[in-house]
Amino acid sequence: MTEGETPVCGATIKYFDSNQNKSVVRTDAKGVAYLFPKEEEGSFTVTSGESSERVSFTKENRELTVDFTAAQEKSNLIKLMFVIDATGSMGDEMDYVAAELTDVVHRVAAQATGVKIELALLFYRDNGDNEKFAYHGFVTVSEEQGLASQVKIILDQSATGGGDTPEAVDEALLMGASKDWGTENSTNLMVLVLDAPPHGDESNRDTTFAALSKAAEKGIRICPVLCSGADNFCEYVTRLAALVTGGTSVFVTDDSGIGGAHLDPELPDATVEKLNDLLVRLIVGYHTGDFGTPVAWDQGAGRQGQEQD
Repeated sequence: MTEGETPVCGATIKYFDSNQNKSVVRTDAKGVAYLFPKEEEGSFTVTSGESSERVSFTKENRELTVDFTAAQEKSNLIKLMFVIDATGSMGDEMDYVAAELTDVVHRVAAQATGVKIELALLFYRDNGDNEKFAYHGFVTVSEEQGLASQVKIILDQSATGGGDTPEAVDEALLMGASKDWGTENSTNLMVLVLDAPPHGDESNRDTTFAALSKAAEKGIRICPVLCSGADNFCEYVTRLAALVTGGTSVFVTDDSGIGGAHLDPELPDATVEKLNDLLVRLIVGYHTGDFGTPVAWDQGAGRQGQEQD
Protein backbone atom coordinates (compact mmCIF):
# COMPACT_ATOMS: atom_id res chain seq x y z
CA MET A 1 0.00 0.00 0.00
CA THR A 2 1.41 3.38 -0.95
CA GLU A 3 0.60 7.09 -0.84
CA GLY A 4 2.43 8.30 -3.89
CA GLU A 5 5.95 6.92 -3.37
CA THR A 6 5.54 6.51 0.40
CA PRO A 7 4.61 3.12 1.89
CA VAL A 8 1.44 3.17 4.00
CA CYS A 9 1.99 1.58 7.40
CA GLY A 10 -0.89 0.33 9.53
CA ALA A 11 -3.51 0.16 6.77
CA THR A 12 -6.28 -2.28 7.71
CA ILE A 13 -7.16 -5.02 5.22
CA LYS A 14 -10.43 -6.80 5.89
CA TYR A 15 -11.52 -9.92 4.03
CA PHE A 16 -14.65 -12.07 4.24
CA ASP A 17 -14.80 -15.42 2.48
CA SER A 18 -17.99 -16.90 0.98
CA ASN A 19 -18.94 -18.28 4.42
CA GLN A 20 -18.49 -14.83 6.01
CA ASN A 21 -15.37 -15.89 7.90
CA LYS A 22 -13.39 -12.72 8.59
CA SER A 23 -9.64 -12.16 8.25
CA VAL A 24 -8.00 -8.86 9.17
CA VAL A 25 -4.34 -7.87 8.74
CA ARG A 26 -2.41 -4.60 8.81
CA THR A 27 0.40 -3.36 6.59
CA ASP A 28 3.96 -3.07 7.90
CA ALA A 29 6.49 -0.26 7.55
CA LYS A 30 7.04 -1.20 3.91
CA GLY A 31 3.30 -1.03 3.24
CA VAL A 32 3.10 -4.81 2.84
CA ALA A 33 0.60 -7.27 4.33
CA TYR A 34 -0.23 -10.91 3.63
CA LEU A 35 -3.65 -12.53 3.46
CA PHE A 36 -4.18 -16.28 3.16
CA PRO A 37 -7.57 -16.77 1.47
CA LYS A 38 -8.69 -20.35 0.88
CA GLU A 39 -10.70 -19.32 -2.18
CA GLU A 40 -9.32 -18.60 -5.63
CA GLU A 41 -11.04 -15.25 -6.04
CA GLY A 42 -12.75 -12.62 -3.97
CA SER A 43 -12.28 -9.08 -2.70
CA PHE A 44 -11.15 -7.20 0.38
CA THR A 45 -11.38 -3.69 1.79
CA VAL A 46 -8.31 -1.59 2.54
CA THR A 47 -8.69 1.34 4.94
CA SER A 48 -6.25 3.95 6.24
CA GLY A 49 -7.15 7.35 7.62
CA GLU A 50 -9.82 8.82 5.37
CA SER A 51 -9.04 6.48 2.47
CA SER A 52 -10.88 3.25 1.73
CA GLU A 53 -10.61 1.03 -1.32
CA ARG A 54 -12.35 -2.19 -2.43
CA VAL A 55 -9.91 -4.51 -4.21
CA SER A 56 -10.59 -7.77 -6.06
CA PHE A 57 -8.21 -10.68 -6.51
CA THR A 58 -8.10 -13.85 -8.60
CA LYS A 59 -5.81 -16.86 -8.56
CA GLU A 60 -3.86 -15.29 -11.44
CA ASN A 61 -3.58 -11.88 -9.76
CA ARG A 62 -2.71 -12.11 -6.07
CA GLU A 63 0.01 -9.48 -5.76
CA LEU A 64 -1.94 -6.25 -5.55
CA THR A 65 -0.93 -2.61 -5.06
CA VAL A 66 -3.28 0.06 -3.69
CA ASP A 67 -2.47 3.79 -3.86
CA PHE A 68 -4.02 6.02 -1.18
CA THR A 69 -4.44 9.80 -1.07
CA ALA A 70 -5.17 10.44 2.65
CA ALA A 71 -3.53 7.68 4.67
CA GLN A 72 -3.09 7.70 8.45
CA GLU A 73 0.28 9.00 9.61
CA LYS A 74 2.65 6.50 11.19
CA SER A 75 3.46 7.04 14.88
CA ASN A 76 7.07 7.19 16.06
CA LEU A 77 6.24 4.63 18.74
CA ILE A 78 7.40 1.04 19.22
CA LYS A 79 5.27 -1.17 21.45
CA LEU A 80 7.29 -4.24 22.38
CA MET A 81 6.10 -7.25 24.39
CA PHE A 82 8.40 -10.03 25.53
CA VAL A 83 6.44 -13.26 26.09
CA ILE A 84 8.80 -15.59 27.94
CA ASP A 85 8.59 -19.27 28.86
CA ALA A 86 9.60 -19.12 32.54
CA THR A 87 9.73 -22.89 33.22
CA GLY A 88 12.73 -24.63 34.78
CA SER A 89 14.63 -25.19 31.54
CA MET A 90 14.68 -21.48 30.62
CA GLY A 91 16.97 -20.07 33.34
CA ASP A 92 19.92 -19.30 31.06
CA GLU A 93 17.73 -17.66 28.46
CA MET A 94 15.96 -15.48 31.03
CA ASP A 95 19.32 -14.38 32.43
CA TYR A 96 20.37 -13.45 28.91
CA VAL A 97 17.26 -11.34 28.27
CA ALA A 98 17.77 -9.47 31.57
CA ALA A 99 21.46 -8.87 30.82
CA GLU A 100 21.01 -7.65 27.24
CA LEU A 101 17.68 -5.83 27.33
CA THR A 102 19.22 -2.48 28.28
CA ASP A 103 21.71 -2.71 25.42
CA VAL A 104 18.96 -3.59 22.92
CA VAL A 105 16.70 -0.71 23.99
CA HIS A 106 19.53 1.85 23.97
CA ARG A 107 20.67 0.82 20.51
CA VAL A 108 17.14 0.86 19.06
CA ALA A 109 16.59 4.35 20.49
CA ALA A 110 19.90 5.52 18.98
CA GLN A 111 19.08 4.15 15.52
CA ALA A 112 15.41 5.21 15.37
CA THR A 113 15.67 8.95 16.03
CA GLY A 114 13.18 10.34 18.52
CA VAL A 115 11.35 7.04 18.93
CA LYS A 116 9.34 6.24 22.05
CA ILE A 117 9.66 2.62 23.17
CA GLU A 118 7.12 0.92 25.43
CA LEU A 119 7.76 -2.56 26.84
CA ALA A 120 5.42 -5.11 28.40
CA LEU A 121 6.39 -8.48 29.90
CA LEU A 122 4.38 -11.70 30.02
CA PHE A 123 5.82 -14.80 31.71
CA TYR A 124 4.08 -18.14 31.37
CA ARG A 125 4.47 -21.71 32.58
CA ASP A 126 1.90 -24.53 32.43
CA ASN A 127 -1.13 -26.13 34.02
CA GLY A 128 -0.58 -26.92 37.70
CA ASP A 129 2.26 -24.46 38.25
CA ASN A 130 1.90 -22.03 41.15
CA GLU A 131 2.19 -18.97 38.90
CA LYS A 132 0.95 -19.92 35.44
CA PHE A 133 1.01 -16.35 34.10
CA ALA A 134 2.60 -13.11 35.25
CA TYR A 135 1.85 -9.98 33.20
CA HIS A 136 3.42 -6.54 33.57
CA GLY A 137 1.90 -3.85 31.35
CA PHE A 138 3.52 -1.41 28.95
CA VAL A 139 6.10 0.95 30.47
CA THR A 140 8.07 3.63 28.62
CA VAL A 141 11.58 2.15 28.52
CA SER A 142 13.10 4.90 26.40
CA GLU A 143 13.23 6.56 29.83
CA GLU A 144 15.86 5.02 32.14
CA GLN A 145 13.60 4.67 35.16
CA GLY A 146 11.06 2.65 33.21
CA LEU A 147 13.75 0.46 31.64
CA ALA A 148 15.33 -0.28 35.02
CA SER A 149 11.96 -1.28 36.47
CA GLN A 150 11.26 -3.77 33.66
CA VAL A 151 14.75 -5.28 33.87
CA LYS A 152 14.24 -5.76 37.63
CA ILE A 153 10.98 -7.61 36.95
CA ILE A 154 12.84 -10.09 34.73
CA LEU A 155 15.57 -10.54 37.33
CA ASP A 156 12.96 -11.20 40.01
CA GLN A 157 11.36 -13.99 37.99
CA SER A 158 12.45 -17.57 38.71
CA ALA A 159 12.68 -20.28 36.05
CA THR A 160 10.54 -22.92 37.75
CA GLY A 161 7.77 -25.37 36.95
CA GLY A 162 6.92 -27.02 33.68
CA GLY A 163 7.92 -30.64 34.01
CA ASP A 164 6.52 -32.15 30.83
CA THR A 165 7.48 -30.80 27.42
CA PRO A 166 4.36 -28.87 26.32
CA GLU A 167 3.69 -25.54 28.01
CA ALA A 168 0.88 -22.95 27.94
CA VAL A 169 2.23 -21.25 24.81
CA ASP A 170 -1.17 -20.96 23.12
CA GLU A 171 -2.81 -19.34 26.13
CA ALA A 172 0.11 -16.94 26.57
CA LEU A 173 -0.08 -15.88 22.92
CA LEU A 174 -3.80 -15.22 23.19
CA MET A 175 -3.35 -13.35 26.47
CA GLY A 176 -0.58 -11.19 25.01
CA ALA A 177 -2.48 -10.40 21.80
CA SER A 178 -5.63 -9.58 23.82
CA LYS A 179 -3.93 -6.90 25.94
CA ASP A 180 -4.46 -3.21 25.24
CA TRP A 181 -1.97 -2.26 22.52
CA GLY A 182 -3.42 1.22 22.14
CA THR A 183 -4.91 2.94 19.11
CA GLU A 184 -1.78 4.67 17.78
CA ASN A 185 -0.43 3.67 14.39
CA SER A 186 2.60 2.19 16.15
CA THR A 187 5.08 -0.59 15.46
CA ASN A 188 3.78 -3.58 17.44
CA LEU A 189 6.16 -6.47 18.10
CA MET A 190 5.84 -9.58 20.27
CA VAL A 191 9.10 -11.41 21.00
CA LEU A 192 8.24 -14.97 22.03
CA VAL A 193 11.14 -16.67 23.85
CA LEU A 194 10.53 -20.41 24.27
CA ASP A 195 11.92 -23.92 24.13
CA ALA A 196 8.72 -26.01 24.13
CA PRO A 197 5.52 -26.15 22.03
CA PRO A 198 1.92 -25.81 23.20
CA HIS A 199 -0.15 -28.88 24.06
CA GLY A 200 -1.45 -30.62 20.94
CA ASP A 201 -5.16 -31.01 21.73
CA GLU A 202 -7.74 -29.54 19.38
CA SER A 203 -8.63 -26.87 21.94
CA ASN A 204 -4.97 -25.81 22.09
CA ARG A 205 -4.79 -25.61 18.31
CA ASP A 206 -7.94 -23.47 18.28
CA THR A 207 -6.45 -21.17 20.91
CA THR A 208 -3.23 -20.84 18.91
CA PHE A 209 -5.07 -19.88 15.72
CA ALA A 210 -7.29 -17.45 17.65
CA ALA A 211 -4.17 -15.82 19.10
CA LEU A 212 -2.49 -15.49 15.71
CA SER A 213 -5.64 -14.05 14.14
CA LYS A 214 -5.97 -11.46 16.90
CA ALA A 215 -2.30 -10.53 16.63
CA ALA A 216 -2.55 -10.12 12.85
CA GLU A 217 -5.65 -7.94 13.26
CA LYS A 218 -3.78 -5.61 15.64
CA GLY A 219 -0.67 -5.50 13.45
CA ILE A 220 1.38 -7.37 16.06
CA ARG A 221 4.38 -9.03 14.38
CA ILE A 222 5.31 -12.16 16.34
CA CYS A 223 9.07 -12.83 16.37
CA PRO A 224 9.71 -16.17 18.12
CA VAL A 225 13.16 -16.99 19.50
CA LEU A 226 13.56 -20.78 19.53
CA CYS A 227 15.85 -21.86 22.39
CA SER A 228 17.73 -25.02 23.39
CA GLY A 229 15.70 -28.21 23.72
CA ALA A 230 13.03 -27.19 21.21
CA ASP A 231 11.61 -29.94 18.97
CA ASN A 232 10.21 -29.98 15.43
CA PHE A 233 6.65 -29.28 16.58
CA CYS A 234 7.88 -26.20 18.40
CA GLU A 235 9.67 -25.11 15.23
CA TYR A 236 6.46 -25.57 13.24
CA VAL A 237 4.43 -23.47 15.68
CA THR A 238 6.98 -20.66 15.78
CA ARG A 239 7.32 -20.52 12.00
CA LEU A 240 3.53 -20.47 11.67
CA ALA A 241 3.24 -17.63 14.18
CA ALA A 242 5.78 -15.56 12.27
CA LEU A 243 4.22 -16.34 8.88
CA VAL A 244 0.64 -15.49 9.82
CA THR A 245 1.54 -12.21 11.56
CA GLY A 246 4.30 -11.02 9.23
CA GLY A 247 6.99 -11.56 11.85
CA THR A 248 10.37 -13.29 11.74
CA SER A 249 11.19 -16.65 13.31
CA VAL A 250 14.75 -16.95 14.67
CA PHE A 251 16.58 -19.61 16.62
CA VAL A 252 19.50 -19.82 19.01
CA THR A 253 22.39 -22.00 17.85
CA ASP A 254 25.08 -23.96 19.67
CA ASP A 255 27.45 -21.03 18.96
CA SER A 256 25.77 -19.18 21.83
CA GLY A 257 26.97 -21.37 24.68
CA ILE A 258 23.55 -20.74 26.25
CA GLY A 259 21.47 -23.69 27.48
CA GLY A 260 21.76 -27.20 26.07
CA ALA A 261 21.82 -28.54 22.52
CA HIS A 262 19.87 -26.54 19.96
CA LEU A 263 17.67 -27.65 17.08
CA ASP A 264 19.25 -27.04 13.68
CA PRO A 265 16.58 -26.24 11.07
CA GLU A 266 19.29 -26.60 8.38
CA LEU A 267 18.35 -23.52 6.41
CA PRO A 268 20.54 -22.60 3.44
CA ASP A 269 22.57 -19.40 3.56
CA ALA A 270 21.66 -18.53 7.16
CA THR A 271 23.87 -15.96 8.90
CA VAL A 272 24.70 -16.67 12.55
CA GLU A 273 24.30 -13.33 14.37
CA LYS A 274 24.69 -12.28 17.98
CA LEU A 275 21.23 -12.19 19.49
CA ASN A 276 21.25 -8.60 20.68
CA ASP A 277 22.50 -7.47 17.23
CA LEU A 278 19.69 -9.44 15.63
CA LEU A 279 17.00 -8.12 17.97
CA VAL A 280 18.10 -4.53 17.35
CA ARG A 281 18.09 -5.11 13.60
CA LEU A 282 14.60 -6.64 13.65
CA ILE A 283 13.04 -4.02 15.93
CA VAL A 284 14.50 -1.12 13.95
CA GLY A 285 13.63 -2.87 10.69
CA TYR A 286 9.97 -3.33 11.56
CA HIS A 287 9.77 0.32 12.58
CA THR A 288 11.61 1.87 9.65
CA GLY A 289 11.33 -0.75 6.92
CA ASP A 290 15.14 -0.99 6.71
CA PHE A 291 16.43 -4.26 8.20
CA GLY A 292 20.06 -3.56 7.45
CA THR A 293 22.60 -6.27 6.71
CA PRO A 294 23.23 -9.27 9.01
CA VAL A 295 26.68 -9.31 10.61
CA ALA A 296 28.23 -12.68 11.49
CA TRP A 297 28.54 -13.42 15.21
CA ASP A 298 32.34 -13.26 15.25
CA GLN A 299 32.25 -9.74 13.78
CA GLY A 300 29.35 -8.15 15.74
CA ALA A 301 29.17 -6.26 19.01
CA GLY A 302 26.80 -8.46 21.05
CA ARG A 303 27.25 -11.65 23.06
CA GLN A 304 24.99 -14.49 21.93
CA GLY A 305 24.97 -16.41 18.65
CA GLN A 306 21.69 -16.54 16.77
CA GLU A 307 20.59 -17.61 13.34
CA GLN A 308 17.79 -15.90 11.47
CA ASP A 309 15.07 -18.00 9.82
